Amino acid sequence: FIGLLNTHMDLAKSLGDDVRLGMFMAWHGISYYMIGRPKQAYDYLCDALALAKKGNSRKVEGYACTWLTWTCNELGRFDDAEAYGQRAQQIAGDFPSDQYLYFKSRGALSFLHYQKGQMPKTIADGELLLTHGDQNANSRSKVIGHWIFAMVKGADGELLSAKMHSLKCIEACQDPLYTNFG
Repeated sequence: FIGLLNTHMDLAKSLGDDVRLGMFMAWHGISYYMIGRPKQAYDYLCDALALAKKGNSRKVEGYACTWLTWTCNELGRFDDAEAYGQRAQQIAGDFPSDQYLYFKSRGALSFLHYQKGQMPKTIADGELLLTHGDQNANSRSKVIGHWIFAMVKGADGELLSAKMHSLKCIEACQDPLYTNFG
């Protein structure tokens, strides 16, 4: 996927459209994150965020902030991750039909809270993800919610409960990429 994006970079830039280029850069960034290259992801996502602001696109800003939350968490930039996640959650409220912005940024915040040892926040986030998934028939939100609970239960030594949440995670999954959470 990154190779495909790389071959189209000049075309994306030639359009002269900051919003489209911003979303292109955001997808480029998350692609680097997904293959384990968070430093490159961070650079592309920061470019996407700058283009979102230049083009006055809250949606592109929301996507860039959502993925910057995951990326900054991976880089150990926890304060930045928290700020980006909170910003993404605010923007998600403006786009209720785009559920991805809500559950993906909430999932990133939940993982951040887990890594920081903030278990009450982690649990609250997991409950929000499961509720959102149930209320909106959103399998991905359920997957991330169960993933969060599997980690929390595992950290508490409740291995049977952790396994149960991992199995529910896999059971809720409707696309191959998200089975990795289980």
